[in-house]
Amino acid sequence: MGKKARKGNGGVDGDGYNKNVLRQASDGIGKFKKSYKHRKNSDSQTPVIRKQVEPETAKYFSEIASLFESQGVDVEERAVICGNALEEARGKEFELATDYIISHTLQTLLDGCDVDNLCSFLRGCSNVFPAISMDRSGSHVAETALKSLARHVQDTEAYNVIEETLRMMCEMIVVNPDDLMCNCYGSHVLRSLLCLCKGVPLDSSEFHGAKASKTLAKRLNFKVSPLDGNDSQHLQQGFPNLLKFLVSGMINSTRADIKTLQVDQYSSLVLQTALKLLAGDDQELLQIIPVLLGCNKQNLVEGEFIDMTIAGEALESMKETAFSHLMEVILEVAPESLYNEMFTKLFKNSLFKLSSHYCGNFVIQALISHARTKDQEWIQPYLLSIASMAAEHVLETAKDAGGACVIDAFLASDASAKQKRRLVVKLRGHFGELAMHPSGSFTVERCFDAGSLSIREAIACELLAVRTELSKTKQGPHLLRKLDIDRYATKPDQWRSKQASKQSAYNEFYVAFGTSESPTKNKFLCDASMDISEPKELNTRKEIDSSLNSISMVDDTLAEKKKKRKKRKRDVGSEDGLGSKKVMENAVKNFLSSGSIDKKRRGASKHKLKF
Repeated sequence: MGKKARKGNGGVDGDGYNKNVLRQASDGIGKFKKSYKHRKNSDSQTPVIRKQVEPETAKYFSEIASLFESQGVDVEERAVICGNALEEARGKEFELATDYIISHTLQTLLDGCDVDNLCSFLRGCSNVFPAISMDRSGSHVAETALKSLARHVQDTEAYNVIEETLRMMCEMIVVNPDDLMCNCYGSHVLRSLLCLCKGVPLDSSEFHGAKASKTLAKRLNFKVSPLDGNDSQHLQQGFPNLLKFLVSGMINSTRADIKTLQVDQYSSLVLQTALKLLAGDDQELLQIIPVLLGCNKQNLVEGEFIDMTIAGEALESMKETAFSHLMEVILEVAPESLYNEMFTKLFKNSLFKLSSHYCGNFVIQALISHARTKDQEWIQPYLLSIASMAAEHVLETAKDAGGACVIDAFLASDASAKQKRRLVVKLRGHFGELAMHPSGSFTVERCFDAGSLSIREAIACELLAVRTELSKTKQGPHLLRKLDIDRYATKPDQWRSKQASKQSAYNEFYVAFGTSESPTKNKFLCDASMDISEPKELNTRKEIDSSLNSISMVDDTLAEKKKKRKKRKRDVGSEDGLGSKKVMENAVKNFLSSGSIDKKRRGASKHKLKF
């Protein structure tokens, strides 16, 4: 366990002084000190003073740790020893959990004990559970205890005792959740507790992550949120009533400090997780979201969820990083009636101002992405405006780090082939210049992937002209290798053959699996245009590239083999074409037999929105 001897007895920082549980300066919650300025009443809980761990107790747990490290305990004995040790911890849970060394031993005990001893420990420390969770070492103990509970939830006989244990913990948390929500350690524990109550895995990136990884391309595709209806594939047995009790209790207790919680990094994450877990429960969301926006009214009714007096402050808060993330989730899960009211009362006449802000623009992206009615579908005008930009503006945008992301997302979206082609051709003659910029190189790569064969060759020609200078940049070697510029310089015909072979394989693949439409109609690899798929399909393209390595190998020797082969009567057409086609067919067959294709991909095109 990497234990090291320290001065003084267990539980003391070497200088013999007791430690205050909050330790705001070192434990990452100093930021929340500002929140007290907004409180009308000083209702914080009395700080828990950490007592010194007695020498005998410290020695006992040291012996337990040594016993487990020796690997001399079988499975049956382990559960008994864990239970006895946790009995010894009764009344001293806080001191032991927050001790750097003993906390590791306590984690081992909580991981190996039965559900009765586990719940007994948590009930015994429920009054100091928030304090344990806010401690650097104690937070790991709390997380381990929650993970152990999650493993026992499916046991029907243990369900009631677990529910009662969690209820005691939740009742203590809602008394004063501010400190816990705004603590870097406590907020993580609290989010795990929320996930446990819902019945989702504690390490779920969908609900527990800082923010779901969503690209602008997905938003331009106008996809339905995966959280709608809370349709999680990994939903387990949960405690829905406790979830509502915990969330509503936290919101009601923090009304006076909501402005601080809006812009605090850690409390924002807690609120985001809570909202995602309640997605689909319109009744709860209609009461919670207005409070998060700053409304103080109670017993809200449709059409009066949002007070116009808070609009200005809410818009300003959207320029804060933490609240902009929270607002994205609010727009994602808000019931339609509330979304429509936010649309008219908060965002009307403020779209341009927010769109121009480095944080606020993400809120506008979410607003567009989760539009509920046809009256709100702004994606078409947005796409048209991108494709209609003047050539000099397109180049300027591509050189900008943020603008390059927008162009990249546009080319990866379900925008029409015609719109994409209009944008790509405006960069012709500037690809070499653009490749010299770190962010611009990604745009060049995307244009190459999305371009026609003639555009691809134009890009290769321009990069060849600056190959020496480009190879000296950080991004240059990758781009030159990815676009195969060396081959183009020495064997241009072979380079063209390789591009044509890849195109043919992609077309065959998409005919079979990607879309119900003709690939030449939907893609613009064939001097028309290619419609790059959504992120999930882009991953499949990479898999295809991997499976088609054999095509590149054949292309390298195709010219030599052609000279040596003798013509046979059964040959129809050129061997070049037949060879490439056979290689492509074999590659696709191998790809299919590998089992790496998601069968659901066959029907994916039905859900695409066509522009």
